[in-house]
Amino acid sequence: MNMQIPESLRDEKRDKKLKDFASQKAYEAAANHVAAEVQAAPTTAKRLEGALARIDTLESRPSRAEVTLLPPAAPKPEQKQVNGLRLFGAAVLAEMKRRDVKGGIDVIDEVIGKAFPGDRHERARRAAKSMTSIGNTTSPGNAAELASNASRSIYLAMQQSSVFASLLQYASVLDFEGNGSLTFPARSGTGDLEPSWIEESASLPVKQGLVEAATANRFKMGVITVVSEELIRSAAVSNLLDLIERFIRDDFSRGMDRHAFDPSINGVAGVRPPSIMHGAPTSVSAGSTFENKLADLGALRKAMVGARRPVLMMNTDNRIGLDMTVTADGYPHFRGMLAEGNLYGIPVLHSPYFSTDEVHALDADAVLIGRDPMTVDTSDTATLVMLNSDGVDPTMTSTWGDEAVDVEGSVRVSDAATVVGGPADVKSMMQHYSVAMRAVAPVGWVNMVDAKRHVLTGVAW
Repeated sequence: MNMQIPESLRDEKRDKKLKDFASQKAYEAAANHVAAEVQAAPTTAKRLEGALARIDTLESRPSRAEVTLLPPAAPKPEQKQVNGLRLFGAAVLAEMKRRDVKGGIDVIDEVIGKAFPGDRHERARRAAKSMTSIGNTTSPGNAAELASNASRSIYLAMQQSSVFASLLQYASVLDFEGNGSLTFPARSGTGDLEPSWIEESASLPVKQGLVEAATANRFKMGVITVVSEELIRSAAVSNLLDLIERFIRDDFSRGMDRHAFDPSINGVAGVRPPSIMHGAPTSVSAGSTFENKLADLGALRKAMVGARRPVLMMNTDNRIGLDMTVTADGYPHFRGMLAEGNLYGIPVLHSPYFSTDEVHALDADAVLIGRDPMTVDTSDTATLVMLNSDGVDPTMTSTWGDEAVDVEGSVRVSDAATVVGGPADVKSMMQHYSVAMRAVAPVGWVNMVDAKRHVLTGVAW
């Protein structure tokens, strides 16, 4: 802050004395500092000389240092791949055990831990637990994406026992995601969009390709079975798990293969779709000799001319029959191709539940299949009418037969006493110390326009 001193107060002699005094004090302070440094210089020089000597000594002799390295972190064990069907079975078994002992999450953890022990099954345990009512798929840390993928991979685990499950690799497959239907655009087979050569300045032709919609409606297949609680309590977890897994795999494989490919099954609105092969052209097998089988395969291949993704579908016994067929000189002509899973480049899908006297050819690219995850629920308090749908009275049935059940053919608890051929047995799960297990598979399919299909009948390969 600068202050202006009035002229009347200025004293030039006094100001000069003050300046001289300040300069003298500054000079004395600087001189004293330099004198101190000069006085300390010998001591500083000696200390510097000693430090340099110690550095030279350290540099001239080897030094030893001990270094301890921490061990690297142990990698997490590689997780074993477990098929979705076994995961699903473990979740169902855990639910049955929990209901039996009226337990909670500790029972779930115990059962799933026995089904999938060890560090390499950590992922499988999380997925199975997330399928139970305790560890629902929306809870944090309960592996919702694992449960969803495992549910859908049930069909993948059924491929060795189901042609339908194997067909999912080749067909157009979409999830319903709770919707009542799926609509898929497809070319109608008519129209012409082939480009033409165009001269400079010439006009381009206008052509039209027709597109139609193929709609797969959502239907459901389902069944209920009953297991005694004594069996649940006494049997080992591994044995029960195998039993549940076989129930889902074998019985659903049988049902899926029959309803999806039996040419005689037509569609019923709101009940079921027509089989994929319903209305397909047919021809009769030429016979069982090597030459006859070549002729049959030639006819099937001819029916698939122009197909984008042809497949052959047959019973496992017929596949084995082809494998054992030899030429006149004893050469197993088909064996090498079948070992690769095909015949003349066409994939062969087979199962023990496919029709034994038919072989089908199908352009899988022209089939749209919709599905949702299969669900299995259990109850120890339900009351059931103990009737199946085999058509033998008393039975649940429908106007169309084929083990379908409609509203009119259903039998409720109140109808059990008066059902045709009855009375039907009514069973309380609680009273009979049993657990009911219900399995439901939402599924539907539709053929695209002009799908190439062929059914070979009278097969005895």
